[in-house]
Amino acid sequence: MNILPLGVGGAFTNRFFHNNFLFDFDGMPLLIDCGTSLRFSLYEAGMGYEHIENVFITHCHFDHVGGLSELVTRRSASDLPTTIYMMQELYDDVLSVLAPGLDAQTIEQFCQFKLLHTQQPHILNGYKLELLSTTNLHITGMLSTGLRITQPDGTQLLYTSDIKKLTESPFRSAVTRQTKLILQDMSFTPNPVHSTFDEVLAYYPKEVQRYIVAMHYDDNIEDYREKIENSPIHLARQHHWIHI
Repeated sequence: MNILPLGVGGAFTNRFFHNNFLFDFDGMPLLIDCGTSLRFSLYEAGMGYEHIENVFITHCHFDHVGGLSELVTRRSASDLPTTIYMMQELYDDVLSVLAPGLDAQTIEQFCQFKLLHTQQPHILNGYKLELLSTTNLHITGMLSTGLRITQPDGTQLLYTSDIKKLTESPFRSAVTRQTKLILQDMSFTPNPVHSTFDEVLAYYPKEVQRYIVAMHYDDNIEDYREKIENSPIHLARQHHWIHI
């Protein structure tokens, strides 16, 4: 599997694009989240909306859905279909994001929805997607989800999206011997709604910490270079492919 971080920054980043990742499932693209900076991050990656056929939405903060209406509309104008995947409970929230921008047209003319269940894996081009609910663990009252993705060869990765209350999350129990990558939301400064560096290291067993790749991090990341270099954690780098 090849993964391209289109952006690695937080909601209010000035240096990076929003934390949106493009997965390549053997020729089938899946964009995880679709923030407002997508129109710029795609362009700088040498891509366009025509490359984004499938989108998975983890939750409805603007840095994760703010570019969704434009993506769907631009693709529809070029007669390109878009499929939006999400946990079923998130449907009304995503609909409320899309409806104002699509005017009086029915949304089904622009895209189709695939509503997924947390207890039922979904197969996408041979890759298994399992939803790991993080509702109330990023912000109280917010619907949200992470993912465990299993490749055809059995290797797995975890994608946390945004989360604060790691100790209440399902991610540690979702780690298996096949886990080779953990894409982890991480702040390097105290933060009321995101996991911190120290919280992440305290949460995961030492034997899997070398698989952790930090995303959604702060603009002042260089201030923590020594701390990172002395840890098993790596940084996702914007527009640099990750191979697993």
